[in-house]
Amino acid sequence: MAGLKPLKGMRDFLPPQQIRREVLFEKIKAVFRRHGFDPIETPAIESWDVLSGKYGAEEKLIYRFRDRGDRDVGLRYDLTVPLARFFASNQGNLPRPFKRYQIQPVWRAEKPQKGRYREFYQCDIDTIGSRNPLSDAQIIAAIRDALVELGISDFTIRVNHRQFLGAIARRLGLKGDMEIEMARILDKLDKVGIDGVRRLYLEKGFGEDVVNAIVGLIESSPSMEEVLRFVGDSGKAPFENLGHIFRYLEMLGVREAEFDVSLARGLDYYTGMVFEVVLNNLRIGSVAGGGRYDGLIEVFTRFPVPAVGGSIGIDRLITAMEELGLLKGIPSTYAHVLIAYRNASAEIMEYVFRVRKELEFLNVDVYAGDADLRGQLSYASSRGIKWVVIVGEDEVERKTVAVKNMETREQVEVPLGELADYFRIRNS
Repeated sequence: MAGLKPLKGMRDFLPPQQIRREVLFEKIKAVFRRHGFDPIETPAIESWDVLSGKYGAEEKLIYRFRDRGDRDVGLRYDLTVPLARFFASNQGNLPRPFKRYQIQPVWRAEKPQKGRYREFYQCDIDTIGSRNPLSDAQIIAAIRDALVELGISDFTIRVNHRQFLGAIARRLGLKGDMEIEMARILDKLDKVGIDGVRRLYLEKGFGEDVVNAIVGLIESSPSMEEVLRFVGDSGKAPFENLGHIFRYLEMLGVREAEFDVSLARGLDYYTGMVFEVVLNNLRIGSVAGGGRYDGLIEVFTRFPVPAVGGSIGIDRLITAMEELGLLKGIPSTYAHVLIAYRNASAEIMEYVFRVRKELEFLNVDVYAGDADLRGQLSYASSRGIKWVVIVGEDEVERKTVAVKNMETREQVEVPLGELADYFRIRNS
């Protein structure tokens, strides 16, 4: 039945898939914790007043509806705007700077494609209440270290500054909406290429001389110093800010970061440093990104609150890791051992639970179906369980068990009193 399938752009996850995701989430969380971030959660649904006016042209992708209380609400589009609302609501109970991580699903009504879904998880970290460029560098470093922890090695962290883009726009005589449109179109560079960007600029009414200047600047891959010479004094503040960030990144051991004037990041709330992480050996788009958004929280607090953050797109990253063969070592089940038995007599079952007690330091599944021993072994294979401990009348009488390795098919007899040590040695 078609109605039994998830909606387009949304997915069910079988246990092996969900285990893989949970393993990756735990690795990411561990890195974020090492960098000093603590967890929060926020609701899936927010008031439309919270969500509206924060995403520019992307607002059309928000799932918006009226709930049973006839309230205008929406599913969260990202974790950043809900964080701003959360901070404003709880600021009296939060330290400054406030460093948080959050791993939860978000929803976007966009066209599904490879590595892109309508429901997906984001892995976010943010620091609120600090203008210190060290906080910007810490965000990038934490995301970089998380990727390394996952086995990703060949990637580039592209870094730019929204004020540099603003200075370029003003240097070219662009103001107001045209300045914003310049950044929005530039953000499409990876999707449409430089010729596509040129075409979009012309379609939006940019003069040919202006378009040639923008495209020429992008194609020259200028250094920060060259951009500063192009824009003049209006580029001093972003130049100095990025200089501090890059120095801190070097101190934090981040060698993958480089300046890229073509990086725009399309969301309207970015105000300072912006960054994206792209894999050098796969054309799959960015797998992480973020930036500084010093004006967003003020919408809720009514006073200035600086903030900077970043996000890992875990679904796109998993797609990349599959192609790179980095997920092969993740098991398909959490169960280490299945206890199987030749029959379910009272004597055998009592012994089974003595065996289970000996192995309580492992994840142990006691078979609870109706299959014979052969069927129980097939069950273990279907789940990917490596070890089966077999109990029958002979094992009960000799106070032993049979231990079968389902990968090598080797089977040995082990005294019950030595069973725990047998597995501790093999699972150390």
